[in-house]
Amino acid sequence: MTSATIDNGTCLYGIPGKVSGCTDPNASNYSISANLDNGTCTYSESILSTGYTIPGCTNPDL
Repeated sequence: MTSATIDNGTCLYGIPGKVSGCTDPNASNYSISANLDNGTCTYSESILSTGYTIPGCTNPDL
């Protein structure tokens, strides 16, 4: 799992009607059914080496 580098407002978990998973289509484990990013996205080295900013929750307390 790679830590987010830019907050996209998805730090809330367990919301009724939401399917948590990786919502970033650039990630290796993108889930088309997910509508709430849970911070589990993984990225290939080629994506990370481009300086791609990783969306997700940047709050270390969650």
